[in-house]
Amino acid sequence: MKLIRFNDLVAKGVVNSRMTLKRLIDNQGFPPGVLITPNSRAWNEAEVDAWIAARPVSRKATTYDGRGKSEHSSAAVA
Repeated sequence: MKLIRFNDLVAKGVVNSRMTLKRLIDNQGFPPGVLITPNSRAWNEAEVDAWIAARPVSRKATTYDGRGKSEHSSAAVA
């Protein structure tokens, strides 16, 4: 079992701040990790990778063009 620290979570692109991490733990089912000292927490890398794999894949963002059509659904006009 490999333990990873907060900076490793940042490097993986999971979080960018400690507040985001807290929100993921509280609201999104992110593993809470384990205290390795009174002020240090670490996460099992396999649990983090499983959580990432279980997340839905993001969809391509669509933008409203002001004419009632979204960018990805408008047909080209000659």
